[in-house]
Amino acid sequence: MHGGVSLSGLTEGENLEAFRKRLFVNLEKYIEKYDTTLWTSAVVALNEFVTDNSTRKRISANSLSEKRDFLYFYLYGENGGNGGVALAKEVLHLLEHSTPQFYSVCEENSTIEEQIEAIATQKFMEQVLSQYTKEAKVQLKTVRENGWNHLHSFIAKTQYSFSDDATLLGSPKGFELTVRSLVPKLGAGFVVAFNG
Repeated sequence: MHGGVSLSGLTEGENLEAFRKRLFVNLEKYIEKYDTTLWTSAVVALNEFVTDNSTRKRISANSLSEKRDFLYFYLYGENGGNGGVALAKEVLHLLEHSTPQFYSVCEENSTIEEQIEAIATQKFMEQVLSQYTKEAKVQLKTVRENGWNHLHSFIAKTQYSFSDDATLLGSPKGFELTVRSLVPKLGAGFVVAFNG
């Protein structure tokens, strides 16, 4: 977090190299996965804050343009819905002028366990699924007994890392994934797997 700068170091003035690292260590991983498995290009939306300066915007734009992606700053706080007009237009343009290359990481009727393992090991985290907690095993049994085992799964984890451990910052390698709990969202038709 903070591009490798300690919390105390954040008060020492602007550090553009730390900004670049902090911004893109996870973002580049997401772009890599979505760009190669879902679409030919990605639209990246970043919140723009009043403290953001032109140098930060230029760093962001240059870094993303090198990866064939489009960058739009979403001015939600300042301009409300109008701040998202350019973003919406770019998304529509991409949908109208690109050929989707989407494919699922698992078979249509895969079980919840199969889906979670596929997401964790094949396309997203590239790591070995570690284990289910006792609570998650009980919930998995309930999912099976109620006929929910073929609903789609959704993985919920820390925002600070590609792992399920908030202390493993950025995009670490070699971590193990733990499914802590499973929560069915029947109205939406999926099961949320909480990790960590």
